[in-house]
Amino acid sequence: MCPSEKDANGGGKKSLSSTPRMLCPWVKLYRSIPKVFLPGTHVDISFVLVSCLALICVRLVVIRILLACGWPERSKMTTDAAASLTSVTHSLLLVPGVGACLFCGAVPYVPSAKLDDAPGWYQDAVSALLCLCTGYMLFDSIFLYVDSVALDHHWTDFEWLVLGHHVATVLYMTSCRAVRAGHISTMILIFMGEFTNPLMNSMFTTRFAIKIFRENAAVHSLHAWLEFLYACSYAPIRIAIGPVCSAHLSYDLLFTKTGRERVPVWLSAIWVALCWIVIAGSLPWMEEAVDMIRDGLAVKFHVDYDYGERYRLVSEL
Repeated sequence: MCPSEKDANGGGKKSLSSTPRMLCPWVKLYRSIPKVFLPGTHVDISFVLVSCLALICVRLVVIRILLACGWPERSKMTTDAAASLTSVTHSLLLVPGVGACLFCGAVPYVPSAKLDDAPGWYQDAVSALLCLCTGYMLFDSIFLYVDSVALDHHWTDFEWLVLGHHVATVLYMTSCRAVRAGHISTMILIFMGEFTNPLMNSMFTTRFAIKIFRENAAVHSLHAWLEFLYACSYAPIRIAIGPVCSAHLSYDLLFTKTGRERVPVWLSAIWVALCWIVIAGSLPWMEEAVDMIRDGLAVKFHVDYDYGERYRLVSEL
């Protein structure tokens, strides 16, 4: 638990001594940043902007490190690897905090729960983590455009799909903060979605690394293990655990009296629709993960895998 500290949230002064240590930095950081609200709302966006700026700095550092390690300049492999490693950083920060909020026992696990019923430190921790995730979506959307301009590449259906995902996710998180309810529903989706992200995006990096460093046996071995471990984690979460959590939150939001009272039914219907659309959109990756498990360490994304013209190295042209 945090050392005793005065809580400026709410009317009276409270102690942060009951706050889980993992959440203390988020609570303190969130409270230390001056608030800027969306017009006509009580939704603070200053922490979103700070998070976005911090991730931009991480991305700039990562790409300089990649170039120093021998990755090619003006290559989509390099920009994608930088994006993936920044995404890994974001997930490693986000998932432990979201997990602590969900499972620390400070509030019951009720997807439609009202945020104002929770302790002040919990409210600020949730706000900070949702702002961090929103800031990442903003950051990644910006660099989808920046990278396409820098490399003179036109957007494909994949870029538009990613942008659509980011917009939907931001709307879900922001509307939760606006109505001050349903935060647990979005956090469990974040937790399920981001839990496997470090392995997935590390694998997305090594699949290019084996092309760039073809003679490095350690890189090939690391890639094989990352691909297998990613599949072993992704498949059960996306095929079994995720749909169960989604079914539960759908029931609580739409089919319980308290759920309909806490969150407008039309908004819950949008949230539930977005949730199941994402699950349906994940079906090809679920099938791919199952195939990877069957293949063991025989990798799908092998050294000669063709990612398309945009990913050609100079040596391959």
